[in-house]
Amino acid sequence: MKEQTKYLVLCVDDEKIILDSLKKELQAFLHPPYTLEVAQGGEDALEVIREFMEDDYEVPLVITDYIMPKMKGDQLLRSISEVSPQTFGILLTGQADLEGVRNSVRYGRLQSFLLKPWDTVDLKGDIQKTLNLYQQEKQIKLQNEHLQEMVATKTQELIVQNQQLIDLNHEKDNLMGIVAHDLRSPINNIVGCLELVRLSAGLNEDMPMYFGIINKEIDRAFDLIEDLLVISKYNALEKELTLEAIDVRVLVGKLFLMFAQKAEAKNINLHFEAPTDMQDFQTEKDMFERILENLLSNAIKFSPFDKNIWIKITHSSTEWLISVQDEGQGFSEADKQKVFQKFQKLSALPTAGETSTGLGLSITKIFTERLGGQIRLESTQGKGSTFVLTFPI
Repeated sequence: MKEQTKYLVLCVDDEKIILDSLKKELQAFLHPPYTLEVAQGGEDALEVIREFMEDDYEVPLVITDYIMPKMKGDQLLRSISEVSPQTFGILLTGQADLEGVRNSVRYGRLQSFLLKPWDTVDLKGDIQKTLNLYQQEKQIKLQNEHLQEMVATKTQELIVQNQQLIDLNHEKDNLMGIVAHDLRSPINNIVGCLELVRLSAGLNEDMPMYFGIINKEIDRAFDLIEDLLVISKYNALEKELTLEAIDVRVLVGKLFLMFAQKAEAKNINLHFEAPTDMQDFQTEKDMFERILENLLSNAIKFSPFDKNIWIKITHSSTEWLISVQDEGQGFSEADKQKVFQKFQKLSALPTAGETSTGLGLSITKIFTERLGGQIRLESTQGKGSTFVLTFPI
């Protein structure tokens, strides 16, 4: 609970009888959170104010005599304004010159000027009006500070949003450049090989090599186009997901068949581990299948010959845990920082000349988060990698 603000109202005069009279008249009029205090002279008043401010009091009002030894009332109000600029003043005196009143107004925030002997009703009325004015100014200041904070926050949000738009536009421009560059390369290779075939007098021993290059470059171009279309589709379209129950065993079996030829070509053994009592998994089928397909494809591409790859699935009462583990090259610390970013060239290379678009893992992350899950990488360079997916049940 926020502590209530404490306020000091100070009466200053060099005559004790005047101070006693003020205290008697105002004691019942001023009640908490206002505290009434008296000071006999300007120096005493400044000391009282310092002590109360050290105790976290605010000083909304000082009622002071004008003619006092050592320090006149206008000098006192000016000194107070240096330590408490919001403090208002009321002059209560039998005599004052015009210059003193002018100084009190200019430097001491003077609100009223009452002659001795004062009228109690007028004095209390002026005190109440001054305290109300103090609270109004304080409220306006708080509202302005709050408004400034809101403006600053909103401005920062707009700056962030603007930067995001700039980044997106920059990414779009980069994307177009990458598309132009990366598609040009395989297409140029295809054209070159076809030209060599055209110039050949007939089939010779180099023809199978040329056609192999053509097929590989065509696959590379199609892979890139497909990945670009996938990213464009799911970044731009926040459609409602269609969830259905899938048997993960059946899906993994399908993927193993899909990649059997590539795995056998490198003598890589594929393993699947899951509990016997595993239930069906509620998810968006195409998106989830693409996640596992990307991870399995990467594991095969970047694994050396004669290695193993595991897909392991477990679950608790709250989440599914799915991992794809390989015995490949692993990731360096620098690679880990950018592994899920688009078009990143990492230090590891495919081990049998396979192609890579640099988009597979970024697509995997996008899809995983779209399904409400998370993905993390556990890897030590030279000792393989494990991509771990978690999805809420």
